[in-house]
Amino acid sequence: MMSHWTNFLSEKFVNTYKSKAELCHEWEKELQCLFDALAVLTP
Repeated sequence: MMSHWTNFLSEKFVNTYKSKAELCHEWEKELQCLFDALAVLTP
């Protein structure tokens, strides 16, 4: 599942952001969303 998610994020972010900091910030935000969803699904 993680590799599918990282592939999706990689495709989503290709040529979208100008700086590494911008890219890292968006990655963190998207991964936090994933972990929040997993926390809801697992008791």
